[in-house]
Amino acid sequence: MSAHGIARTTEGERAAVRASWAVLMKDYEHAGVQILDKFFKANPAAKPFFTKMKDLHTLEDLASSADARWHVERIIQAVNFAVINIEDREKLSNKFVKLSQDHIEEFHVTDPQYFMILSQTILDEVEKRNGGLSGEGKSGWHKVMTIICKMLKSKY
Repeated sequence: MSAHGIARTTEGERAAVRASWAVLMKDYEHAGVQILDKFFKANPAAKPFFTKMKDLHTLEDLASSADARWHVERIIQAVNFAVINIEDREKLSNKFVKLSQDHIEEFHVTDPQYFMILSQTILDEVEKRNGGLSGEGKSGWHKVMTIICKMLKSKY
């Protein structure tokens, strides 16, 4: 165990996470829009937190919206930052604890449960695009997303 009570990833887990993430990153804009669409359909109560997307109801609406694409890119790039810096908990903390504060103060997100739900939606898309994940991939992704979500919830 280490920082935040989450075991560090093994070399095999890091390799599996990075390889599976690389597949999604080849088409990250489309993947991100699909993630957001699935997230909104499964969690309509979360949509008010995304004020610029309140009138976007379909995958096509999201894909054609500059605001949606901008937000999707921020989400994907944040996960990409975590994938690149898996072992540097200080770097991760600096980024995601600040994002926690931003989500409270700037974006007025009052329900942090959605971080874990969105992370699972992202993982579902990673798994789909890779035709599944190995045991090391699953355990590695679990650790990565758990640390991201713990840090995103840290200011609540």
